[in-house]
Amino acid sequence: MIDYTVLKEDITTELKTSKTSLSHSFWETYSSFANTNGGIIYLGIKQITQGKNEIVGVDNSPKMKKEILDLANNRNKVSVNLLDDSSVTILEALPGLQIIKVTVPRAPSINRPVFINDNIKNTYKRDYEGDYLCSPEQIQSMMLDQGFASYDFRRNEFGITASDVDTETYKAFADELSYYTKDAKFASMNKEELLDKLGLLSDVNGTKYLTNAGVLLFTNASKISKVYPRFQLDYQEQLTYSTKWDYRFDSDNLNNAGNLLEFYNVVLNRLKIGMPNPFKLDGDVNSGDTDFTSVLREAIVNAISNCDYLTGGIKIVRYADKMVFTNTGDIKVGLEQALKGGITVPRNMQIHTLFRRIGIADKSGTGIPMIFSVCSRFRLPEPLLVEDYANNSTVLTIFTKTTTVRMTDFDEKMMSVISANPLGISKKELVEQFNCSSTKIYKSLKTLLESGRIKTNNQSTNKLRYYPNT
Repeated sequence: MIDYTVLKEDITTELKTSKTSLSHSFWETYSSFANTNGGIIYLGIKQITQGKNEIVGVDNSPKMKKEILDLANNRNKVSVNLLDDSSVTILEALPGLQIIKVTVPRAPSINRPVFINDNIKNTYKRDYEGDYLCSPEQIQSMMLDQGFASYDFRRNEFGITASDVDTETYKAFADELSYYTKDAKFASMNKEELLDKLGLLSDVNGTKYLTNAGVLLFTNASKISKVYPRFQLDYQEQLTYSTKWDYRFDSDNLNNAGNLLEFYNVVLNRLKIGMPNPFKLDGDVNSGDTDFTSVLREAIVNAISNCDYLTGGIKIVRYADKMVFTNTGDIKVGLEQALKGGITVPRNMQIHTLFRRIGIADKSGTGIPMIFSVCSRFRLPEPLLVEDYANNSTVLTIFTKTTTVRMTDFDEKMMSVISANPLGISKKELVEQFNCSSTKIYKSLKTLLESGRIKTNNQSTNKLRYYPNT
C-alpha cells in the first residue's frame, strides 16, 4: 500500500491540495503530463516539504470527479480529452479521508500539443517536479509532428535546388548506394535524376526544389540554417583533461560542409577508433568489430533521425570511457516503447528512409534494444537512454569500458529511480523510497558507482547526491 504521507513529486507525480475545489493549476499539470511522458495527479494531498505530506482529503470526491471529466470534454478548457472514468479514481487514503488519483497518459503525437483555455500558447511540459510553458519553437515542433508525413518531407521554402548540393557529399553517397545495392548505375547517375528517384526533389512549375531532408543531408550549413535557424552539429573528443577538447568537428567550421551525411561519416570513422577491443564473449564466440560497429551506426542514425532540428541539433562527445549522443527533441514513441522496441516512428522519416537505402537504419524499431543487447554481450555496462525535458533533448550514453560488476534486480530498480531524478537524489531519499535498510542502499550504490552507471556531486555526506552518469 502506498504511504501517501511520503509521496514525492517528480517527473510523473504531482500532488495538489484541492480539498474544497479543483486546483487552478490542475489543467496546467494535465497539459504538461500529456505533452511529456504521462503521469499521476493526486488530489487531496498537501505537500509540506518534498517527501513530507499532509492528507487533507477531498470534501466531495464524486462531485470533483464529475467536474474533472466534464471539463476534460470541454474544448474551451482543454484541447483534447485523454481521460475516461477509469482514469479518475477515488481512494480511501485514511479513515474518513478520500483522495482522487488522476492518471494522465502521454498524448499520441497526432494530439500534441495539448493546451488549455482555448489558447495554444497555454501549452505546458514537465520538468522534474514542475510544469513550464513551452516555447513557440517547441509548440511548432509538436504541431509539425502531428502529421503522418514528417516535416523533412516538405519542400524547402528558400529556393534551394539540386545545384546547391555539396559535390563531395553527393559522390560519397552515390558510391555507397552503388556498393550496397551492387548496382553501378547509381554511382554515375545524373545528380538530379538520383535525388528525384530518392524522393528528395519537389517539382514546382518545372523547377525541382530539395525537400527539407535533402537540404539537411546534402547541402551545407549556410543553406540548412535558412530552413532550420537553430541547426548545429557538434562532435568532440574529450579523452584527456589537458584541453577543452582533443578533437572537434562541427557545422560552424567553414572548412566543413556541415550536412548530416558528412557528419555521419566523419563521426562514425572517428568513433571506430575508440571502439572496445574485440575479445571473447560469453559462449566463446568472438564477435569482433562488426557487432560494435552496428551499435555505433545505430546510435548516430538514431540521433540524426529523431533530432528536432527546429529547436537545435546534435552533439556527440567521446570520452575515455563512454560516448554520449545528444539530440534535441523527445522520443516520439516514448522512452518505454523505445526501450521495448517493435515500433519505429522517427521524427525525420525521409532522412531515416535514406539511411535504410544504404543498409544502415533499423526499420522494425529494434535499434535501441539491439544497442543494449550488443553492449551486454561485450560485457559493457548497460547504456543509459534518458529524455532530458529540462533541455528538450534525448541523451543516449554508451559506456566503453568493460566491467565484471553484476547487477541484481534491486540494482536495476535503484538505477531506474536515479535515472528519473536528473537533479540528483540522496541516500536518505533512496532509503525512504525503497523502505529498506541503509546498508542495502549503500551496497547497491557502490555497485552502480563501480559499474560507471552513476556519479556523485563529490560533496560531504549530508550533501552527497547521486546522478545518472550521462
